[in-house]
Amino acid sequence: GVKIVFDYALDKEEEKRIPLAADEWMESMTLGQLLAYAIRQNRLTVTPGSFDSVSALFDASGMTMSSFGSFFGVPPRTMQAWIYGDNPCPQYVIDLMAYKLEHENKI
Repeated sequence: GVKIVFDYALDKEEEKRIPLAADEWMESMTLGQLLAYAIRQNRLTVTPGSFDSVSALFDASGMTMSSFGSFFGVPPRTMQAWIYGDNPCPQYVIDLMAYKLEHENKI
């Protein structure tokens, strides 16, 4: 199917006049939801090695440090050491973290 994106700056009556095909639909969404949808539709999927550090993942997620650590079930001190580069995190763990973040729409 095809999602129709409607500009709410237009008159509500215009929304009713837009003809939809059988496989099309229209959804109401806020500007933030529309932006998140557009980003998800246009971004490349995360491939192993896309992120070279936990710090890069942390920055991409936009989460707080405590919520980032809780999301993965990693103790706060370990997460801090990984983010600040005090203790190296194995690349396979970084790849798994990136995979989880992507599939739960956090990045």
